Amino acid sequence: MQANNHFSDHAIRRSQQRAIPEIVIQSMIEYGQPIPVRDKATSYTLTLDALKEAKSELPDRIYQCLEKKKNAYVIVSEDGIVITTAWSKKSRFKFAA
Repeated sequence: MQANNHFSDHAIRRSQQRAIPEIVIQSMIEYGQPIPVRDKATSYTLTLDALKEAKSELPDRIYQCLEKKKNAYVIVSEDGIVITTAWSKKSRFKFAA
């Protein structure tokens, strides 16, 4: 896994406030489903298939942390800067068909 994303000051504050560690954010970007959002940004959310792939590739400790944060999402700008991360009020965990 490459940790090549930069974090805005806002994203750093929010990830700390929401207890979503950087390794989870990077894993969500790598394995999550990209969904275009406004201003050419992308939201990354986890699907069942994404979790299965992550489980087969990540160390157990990282996967377990990712699985616990499965209802979080990450917003990334078009130039790769993490804008924010948050918890969804509704379950964003999407099951593959």
